[in-house]
Amino acid sequence: MKKLFFAFIMLGLAAYLSSENLPVKGKRTGDEIFLRWAVTDVGLWRKAQQQGFLVERFSMETILWNGKIRNDFVRDKFWIVKPHSIDDTAAWFMSENDDAVMLTAQTLLQGVDMGDDTLSYIMAMIACDRSFTAACMAGFGLKDTLSLEKQKYLYRISSRSTGIFGEWEVTESKTIHAAKPLQTAISNKSVTLSFSTAELNKNFSAYYFERATKRGNFERLHTVPFTVFGSDTAQTIFYYDTVQEYGIIYSYRVTGQDIFGAAAVVSQQAQIKCTPPVPSVIDTFTHIEVRKDTLPPYPVYITACTQDSNGIVLLTWKKSMSEDVEGYRIFRAYGSFKNTDNSPETHLRFGQITPQSVSDTFFRDTISKKNHRKTFYFIKVTDSVGNESKRSNILFAQNPLPNFPSPAFVISCEQAGKNKVLLKWTNSFDSDTRGHKIFMRKDSGQWTLATDIPLVRSAQNQSDSVFITLKEDGVYYFDVRAYTENAEISAPFFARYVLQPVAFKPSFDAVPVRDKFCIVLQWKQSEITDVKKIYIYRRTVGSSRSGSNSTVSSRIETDNFTLIKTLSETDISQGEYRDENIKIGNTCQYKIQYEFEDGTLSEYSKNISVEY
Repeated sequence: MKKLFFAFIMLGLAAYLSSENLPVKGKRTGDEIFLRWAVTDVGLWRKAQQQGFLVERFSMETILWNGKIRNDFVRDKFWIVKPHSIDDTAAWFMSENDDAVMLTAQTLLQGVDMGDDTLSYIMAMIACDRSFTAACMAGFGLKDTLSLEKQKYLYRISSRSTGIFGEWEVTESKTIHAAKPLQTAISNKSVTLSFSTAELNKNFSAYYFERATKRGNFERLHTVPFTVFGSDTAQTIFYYDTVQEYGIIYSYRVTGQDIFGAAAVVSQQAQIKCTPPVPSVIDTFTHIEVRKDTLPPYPVYITACTQDSNGIVLLTWKKSMSEDVEGYRIFRAYGSFKNTDNSPETHLRFGQITPQSVSDTFFRDTISKKNHRKTFYFIKVTDSVGNESKRSNILFAQNPLPNFPSPAFVISCEQAGKNKVLLKWTNSFDSDTRGHKIFMRKDSGQWTLATDIPLVRSAQNQSDSVFITLKEDGVYYFDVRAYTENAEISAPFFARYVLQPVAFKPSFDAVPVRDKFCIVLQWKQSEITDVKKIYIYRRTVGSSRSGSNSTVSSRIETDNFTLIKTLSETDISQGEYRDENIKIGNTCQYKIQYEFEDGTLSEYSKNISVEY
């Protein structure tokens, strides 16, 4: 199966791999130009990530050449197009609903084990072909605006340093398709839609079903598009809808989306009107002995309850054995993943979701794709005089998609003491989030779990931080990933934060407090987590140093600075030191040095001058 999958992908990219030059596609919409291109092999793809592409625009102008006047293309603009910076997390986050953009970012960062460069290249090209936004982010797409609509333009895209190029001349846009029939089938309030994408797949890469009432605008019925691989081979897509009211005219249509992100209506409009079922005709007799029917019909047995990735639940059951069945009423309740006992009716609240009884032995329900609770159902049968059966057995449907929480966002990563960094992030805003896992790696090594931070409920939608100890110098990468109580973890946000530990240099502030006749030195609390001593040095600039005679003889001098105080751990915890041995009119310079718990010393801080 795996071999067939790779073979299928390779066939889909045959157009790319068989071309010697860059395959370029373009589209003109008014004064806007959309350009898309692709690379032809793995080596060129690797170079494109480093060097980018040169995009040149040529306009037709009248020039004088060898004494003759002629029209020719002259370059008037150019761009250097490279993959968008993977460090710009805000830009990638703006496209988080575009799974093709996320796949592109993941490939560029090589955050997933893709096997080799060839497979990475294939996945990147598929993602770029599905989304124009993904192509632009990956450095294979460009949007331009023309200033002169009637002028002829030519674009040339070339791979820098390789000599490989492709060209596209601006042409007027043409109608590329005709609206195709949209097939509908109605059963009570259930509507089945089917649409053939034959002859459309060369121009469109995604399709959406849309619905509107007579009084409203069209809205998409699903957020995940139907995508069809191939060229013009016959393909049919289906959608199952359930309307809310009888007697309302509903309109349906299908829109297609091309590789430039532009949408167009590709189907004819279909209108339907659901009507309630016609009651059966009962023969009348002249003499009838009327007896009240108090016997409820036989209950039914639910045979299947399944949910697909678009949120459609299909419920099927066996027909009741009673002869006077009027219809079936569907009841629904939601439960968490912990509802695993055999009697869910004891703690779930069921409600009827069918305003009127249905006559079929199947029912389609639409559930939000974001719902990851179990959805429970049971059925009751009603007869023609209103008697109601006992409930059926209870089955549940469950979202097949993993309950991945929304990502967390790294805010900053800064050095906070010897061999320590302070990592800050904004918590995942998903209500199912139970904590965040901190991953790190050194240089090109493997990702490892550094720590696990459970989420405090009061910290929902807030930021958090943690200190991480590094064992040795080097370049480090950090990533914060949210997880749920079911151990489902968010995808990496492709944020890369690099720290190069160096010899640590303390930082502090020195402020004159004239009403207290002193100068106050303050240091950062985040830097002193493993500091056992602080050495404070001072020198007086531009005045007599006679005042230094009052200091003890054991003071140490270094670069004309004098050690005036050694602070112990108790003094350090106060966060400041007051220097009261000063004179009015003097300018004092200070610097400090840390001694860590392992006996090593930091570098000297920078000098700070204070005029008193």
